[in-house]
Amino acid sequence: MNEIKHIHLGRQQFTLALDAHAALRAYLDAIAKQLGDDKEVLEEVELRMAELLGERGITAEKVVLLKDVDYLKEQLGKPQDFAEKSDEDEQPVAESGESRRLYRDTEHGMIAGVSAGIANYVGIDPIIVRLIFVALTFAGASGILIYVLLWLLVPEAKTTSEKLHMRGKAVTVNNLKKAVERADVPGAARRTQGVLVPFINTVGKVILTLIGLPLAIISGVAILWTMITAGYFLLDGAKVSGQVIAPFGAHEVTAFVCGVIAVVTVLLSMLLVGVAMVRRRWQLPAWGVAALVGIFFLSASIGGALAADSVQRIHDRVIALRHTQTVRLASFDQAALNGHDTRFIFVPDKQTYVEYRYFGVADTKAIKTSVKNNVLSVDTDDVSQLDSCNIFCIHTGPDLQVYIHAPQLTSVNVSGSEANFYNQGALTQAGMTLTAADNAFASLDQAYPVTAVLHDNTMGSRQLVMTFAASAQFDDGVSLDSQDNQGIVSFNRVGELNVVNDRTCDESDPYVFVMNGVNKLQLNGKDVPSGDSDYENLRSPDQNSLYNCVVLRAPQLPTLPQPYNMPGMKYMN
Repeated sequence: MNEIKHIHLGRQQFTLALDAHAALRAYLDAIAKQLGDDKEVLEEVELRMAELLGERGITAEKVVLLKDVDYLKEQLGKPQDFAEKSDEDEQPVAESGESRRLYRDTEHGMIAGVSAGIANYVGIDPIIVRLIFVALTFAGASGILIYVLLWLLVPEAKTTSEKLHMRGKAVTVNNLKKAVERADVPGAARRTQGVLVPFINTVGKVILTLIGLPLAIISGVAILWTMITAGYFLLDGAKVSGQVIAPFGAHEVTAFVCGVIAVVTVLLSMLLVGVAMVRRRWQLPAWGVAALVGIFFLSASIGGALAADSVQRIHDRVIALRHTQTVRLASFDQAALNGHDTRFIFVPDKQTYVEYRYFGVADTKAIKTSVKNNVLSVDTDDVSQLDSCNIFCIHTGPDLQVYIHAPQLTSVNVSGSEANFYNQGALTQAGMTLTAADNAFASLDQAYPVTAVLHDNTMGSRQLVMTFAASAQFDDGVSLDSQDNQGIVSFNRVGELNVVNDRTCDESDPYVFVMNGVNKLQLNGKDVPSGDSDYENLRSPDQNSLYNCVVLRAPQLPTLPQPYNMPGMKYMN
């Protein structure tokens, strides 16, 4: 059993064996004898001793042995060497076996010492580094960003031993003394007390805080949200019409967890950068950064490898949720369609029947479908909307679509909140009367109206009586929509258009749009010049008029809803 002593070196506590304490005491006394009254160098020596012991993994809980003191002597040199004035003591790092380190040289820097520190590390003139930063700044302001990041991440060389490491000098007793003697203390004080550098430092701190604080807060909130969302998906899964499609099974769960880990790793890195900007100090050690990078690439690679197969599995489950029910009917050529949030699709076909397409579970028995006097009536208002998912749902209801197969539909009436009517495929019939209620939408593709009569009223209900040309192009079409309680009617092109209306419009609030002009235009049966400039002269910015309701040569039609498919569902001819 050996006795021990507790001492402080460089403001750090160490525990020494008695023989190690005696040897270290004698070594320090010998150095002090050589230094005389120069206590500043002795303090630097003690700081360097604490650094060397820390590098050997010796902490306050471990005991410093005699061999550790011998190591300190070997690294710092003999006290007698201090009196020699040869250049051997001031040997470069490469010759001494020491490692060169990157620090900011604020003693010789102009702003934060970044350029001077890099110059010391590389061994070139600081002006070269500064010119590189200026060139990068003019090349896209990247120089400023790189400088600020290095200012934030690279530590300042504060102690004499750190300054020796920065310049590539061996940290010996003699070099410590020379460094202290050569320190430009008055010059450094003048630079520190200047006006420019403190101002730039203050502005830099404010900018870093303004950027770093929101970045840290947003990243922290994003991490929390990601973890909550991930937990929900793992417990309840993503649902389509109340049925779980992902994650499902060990394969998908592994891919999902790996993806979450990769995302959280990126967000955590952003959080650490934000905190470092606010505190102007990077807290994570090098091994921690390496661990984050390793975790990201490992989780991303594993998750990516499993995701390809998982996507196909999920796609197959979505396909399995699709159902189709066919109802054969007597012939018809007119349709009265009503339903909340239902898409009605007309498919020109030689046969007459109706298809119900939906996801998950739907009470199709509640759909009222009948044919009377050549009129097809479909009412889906009584179909229950499944709503068993409360938080993260891809789709909650059955996504009901009614496909109407018939040779032609000469008359269509669409009503119901958010009811939609479309056609699939070119129309082969001679004409159609299309009526849409104020809360419904109707659209015809590949339809070129040779003649069109628009009957509109102040309640927004619109009726179009049209005859079609057989030469309809792919981009031809007609749309009737409800927007802000006002019916919007748009044409890609139309031959003859007659707008029958009992209301007037402000110039900034039209509701009839014709993208490519019209051959003949009538308003309430009265011929109106259809030339662009002639018609524009009839429009008035000062008072409401019927002319203001129609826009010819509209550069762009208003954005209107389009038919869409749920995942895994395709329109069929």
